[in-house]
Amino acid sequence: MTGIDVIGGGNGEAAGTSNTRDTRDAGDTAGTGGAERIGGGDDQWPGLPPAPMFPPTWSNGTMVGFDLETTGVDPFDARIVSAAVVRVDRGGAVLPGSRCWLVDPGIPIPAEASAVHGITSDDARTRGRPRWSALPEIMGALQDAFTAGLPVVVFNAPYDLTLLGMEAKRLGLPPLHERSWWGRALVVDPLVMDRALDRFRSGKRTLSATAAHYGVPALDAHSAFGDAVAACAVARVIAGRSSFVAQADRRHLARAQLVWHASWAERMQVRLRQRADPTAVVDRSWPVRADPDVVSTDPIGPRQDPQDRPHPQAERASLPRPADPGRESPTDWVARVGHPVSWRHRSAARIAALVARLITGLIIRRIASGSPPEQSGR
Repeated sequence: MTGIDVIGGGNGEAAGTSNTRDTRDAGDTAGTGGAERIGGGDDQWPGLPPAPMFPPTWSNGTMVGFDLETTGVDPFDARIVSAAVVRVDRGGAVLPGSRCWLVDPGIPIPAEASAVHGITSDDARTRGRPRWSALPEIMGALQDAFTAGLPVVVFNAPYDLTLLGMEAKRLGLPPLHERSWWGRALVVDPLVMDRALDRFRSGKRTLSATAAHYGVPALDAHSAFGDAVAACAVARVIAGRSSFVAQADRRHLARAQLVWHASWAERMQVRLRQRADPTAVVDRSWPVRADPDVVSTDPIGPRQDPQDRPHPQAERASLPRPADPGRESPTDWVARVGHPVSWRHRSAARIAALVARLITGLIIRRIASGSPPEQSGR
């Protein structure tokens, strides 16, 4: 198995063997498409402005896919069952240093979870690594990728990274997002980008459905290895269709995803409160969810994370502008995409200003010609 170090069991090994060739084919298509389209405008999303003047810092190089298979859907309570940290080159080939783990979660795996990823409690107990042994290695592999400046692709990052952080805390380890280098890390979340850039598409947004939409074969779905490779391929296709995403630097891409996720969370919260639960709260934090015991739940929802950061929308003004003043700044673009109706407001304001200008011009012309506006008689 070239380039893949499978640790702790046959499931991961089978996943690595079956996915390497197929995901390479998918990555070739995505990588070629991205190379041809970069700098040529966003044909699939014509409403997006030209990319800012930044070199492509991530979309044309090596990506690191990260995925977890777990015991449940709540990242604060679930446990890791399998994990994959996979390095994928531009052509979609899996590189040396990629690793997979089968982990004994220390608790029974619910039947519903086993039906999704195919790993039973017996499998994990007999062939899996203990949590205390596997988790430091998983976090070490991710830390190596982050500190090397590589983009780490995580589909639905608030789930996987939050769960990883909770597992670390249970073992007395500092979570990745609390380490000194975290501010320089680049997390790429294809789910967040897809929701923002193709907002009105109908259908599911699962990784399998999203991969199918972008023409990426998601073979061996719901294995950590297969999902990690598929997430990288989806991210590369999205970058190939959006010059902003492809060419944005780390800071702009991180801020854009932060605002996109917050905007989606606000819309989802309103929808849930209207249709189901009037008290529903959707966490706006990204890429790691805020601890529900720390974050305040005001009538609109949580506004701050444990580090007391301001809401993402309050940070837009701090984004630097690109060197070319003729191009739309990332600040304006993120603000417009974060609130898609704002362009309508701007158009209405411009029309109102034009009408006011015409009326003012007519009045001035009549006064200049000696015919003051008619006044009503008594």
